[in-house]
Amino acid sequence: MPAIEIPAPIPESVPFDLEQMRSILRHLKEVVFQTDAAGRWTYLSPAWSEITGFAVEETLGRVFLDAVHPDDREGNLERFRPLIAREKESCRHEVRYLRKNAEPCWIEVHARLTLDRHGEIIGTSGTLSDVTARRIATDRLRETTAELQKRETLHEAMMAASPIGLLVVDPASDRILRVSDRFCELTCLAGAADAMRRGLISASDLREAIRLQTADGVGARDLLRGPNRQEITMRDGRVLSIHGTEVRDPAHGSYGCLFGVEDVTAMKDAERAMLSARAEMERHADQRTRELSSALHRLRESEELYRTVVETSPDALLFTSMEGRVEMVNERAVSLFHWESAEAMDGLRIEHLVKAESASALRNAWEETRRGASQNVECWLRRHDGSLFFADISGSIVPDPSGGTRFLVVDIRDNTPRRQLEEQLLQAQKMDAVGRLAGGVAHDFNNLLTVIKGYSELLLKKLPAGETTTNRVAQIARAADRAAGLVGQLLAFSRKQSVEPKIIDVNRAITDLHKMLRRLIGENIALDSVLDPRAGCVRIDPTQFDQMIINLAVNARDAIGESGRITIRTHALDSAVAISIADTGAGMTEEVRSKIFEPFFTTKEVGKGTGLGLSTVYGIVEQAGGRIVVTTAPGEGTTMEVRFGSTVPENAASEEEGDGESARGCGTILVAEDEDLVRAMIVETLEDRGYRVIEVRDGREAIEAARAAGPIDLLLSDVVMPQISGTQLRDEISRIRPETRVILMSGYAEHDTSQEAWLQKPFDPRTLADRVRDVLR
Repeated sequence: MPAIEIPAPIPESVPFDLEQMRSILRHLKEVVFQTDAAGRWTYLSPAWSEITGFAVEETLGRVFLDAVHPDDREGNLERFRPLIAREKESCRHEVRYLRKNAEPCWIEVHARLTLDRHGEIIGTSGTLSDVTARRIATDRLRETTAELQKRETLHEAMMAASPIGLLVVDPASDRILRVSDRFCELTCLAGAADAMRRGLISASDLREAIRLQTADGVGARDLLRGPNRQEITMRDGRVLSIHGTEVRDPAHGSYGCLFGVEDVTAMKDAERAMLSARAEMERHADQRTRELSSALHRLRESEELYRTVVETSPDALLFTSMEGRVEMVNERAVSLFHWESAEAMDGLRIEHLVKAESASALRNAWEETRRGASQNVECWLRRHDGSLFFADISGSIVPDPSGGTRFLVVDIRDNTPRRQLEEQLLQAQKMDAVGRLAGGVAHDFNNLLTVIKGYSELLLKKLPAGETTTNRVAQIARAADRAAGLVGQLLAFSRKQSVEPKIIDVNRAITDLHKMLRRLIGENIALDSVLDPRAGCVRIDPTQFDQMIINLAVNARDAIGESGRITIRTHALDSAVAISIADTGAGMTEEVRSKIFEPFFTTKEVGKGTGLGLSTVYGIVEQAGGRIVVTTAPGEGTTMEVRFGSTVPENAASEEEGDGESARGCGTILVAEDEDLVRAMIVETLEDRGYRVIEVRDGREAIEAARAAGPIDLLLSDVVMPQISGTQLRDEISRIRPETRVILMSGYAEHDTSQEAWLQKPFDPRTLADRVRDVLR
């Protein structure tokens, strides 16, 4: 048991009133305490109950650490150790205690050691003061100071970045409160900027310095005084505009005068040079004044500036925590993601807005951004209604003034239109590749058909009619004609067929296409044809007519989906023929109907359509002088009706007349064809009709033959040949022999053939002879 220090007797001359001492302790706001050597409370004044809510009686005998906040107990012991080690005579520190209601409170502890007469420690004594209110006030003061420092930094940055020179003057004290480098630069006082900021130059000195820099020595009395606007001309000829305005603090009245200085030399030069534009220049000056007032407003209201920038951004901006939780969004984000309001998006996690397949890429980019690296990623995002869009996403860290990380800004740009264009371009490239393949196959196949048709016709001329062999050869010729029709349909897809309007029977053309349409549409959709026998004929390129019907049928198939019915009708009008294709699909709204013929417009998903089918139909109909009528409504299907002017079929008598053998001709023909069988058939046909023929296998041999002596009345050349093409050969022959006429022939056409003699493969001997005769005529 440690010894108890017995105080020396109080001299009788000193009066001591115990009740008075108790009264003093009872009214003290601070707690007077004593503990024993083990740290147990041995005395607490009545203020203990008022501060903590614990009764003194239930606290005495307990260890003082029980009253300390658990998080502060270790730190509290550390502060007592120098006292116990007698390194200090007393200690003073602040620590959190727990009140009886479990609320923390801040207590300032002032303690000293209590020693016995031998100098041994028998406990501690001192006071406890409730400083909770002071501590809260100190924390608020610190936060307010930090916020003021942040705003001060922002104001300085905005003054430095402003293209307008800014100066703030206190008229009462004649002091310069703020000045920007731009102000000093414009007034030719860049060297005095530091002295102005340090208060070594007064506002009056500054007025005089500026006056000395002016060209006309304008008086300094009214310069930089109060709210006004002045223009001064500097010695170097520049005209400066000075605009002053009073800055008022709502709580303390006038703060000073803010002056903005800008170089208006160019504006004045333009004003003098263009007197007729004076009204416009005044409007510009007013606009600049409004811009200056807006700049002053932004300096005082930085938060409003940030909000304006964010809300007017064309991109969706999401402000998130470092963990990826949305804290704020702009209006563009609300509209892009189809949410009701910005508040509804608060608390969302960024990964909830991403399509599952894109989550990994976004997560990797997110981690890189958190480490400070600038990252961009393209991925699919999900709207509130479940729809998807393709976006370009970039993120950046927004630091706080202390150097830490405050939050992340995620910039989202909707790239769905660009993605669709890329998909359409890829589809167009694929279609072009398919077209080139189809064209190449058609070229080779047409060469074979030319040989088959040619020799069949030659045999039919020499065989007696009615015999079995003659009938078999005729069947070969008809099969070749049907094969040529199939090649024409193949070229319709590749768009390599030459455009040659002909008179066609509408009903017959649709009937010939029925099998192909049946394969394209599929088994789940019924295909009906209701053909009016009176429909008659129209003038149009047969291949383009087939392509038009195919495109309209495929479009109707896509509109139906799983199952339904497509009906193709023809009927005769007064002076026209109408062809309609009706489907039982979903129909269209007026907005969609108005855009269906635009190139690349499609209602299908990205990658599922090019948007070129109906625009191609529109081009074919316009070129043939027809028109399209679309009837549709949502839920009622669609009917597309194409109308062409009707045409009288060619006279049967003239056809019969053409069936006879072509008249014999004369002249020398140079035949250039790299296919031996085709060339042999052509040579035999022309020689049989009396022409002298020079045959060559390619363009080089043709040029050598042209340079030789002797007449050449006509060049008949294939377009596609090795080394030198038919068009190149045509140009060279025209240079060597300008009088020689030219016919080009090919299984498909990649260029406009309307301006030159052209022979489309496959052809028969009669067509060949007629074409040669017409060109030589």
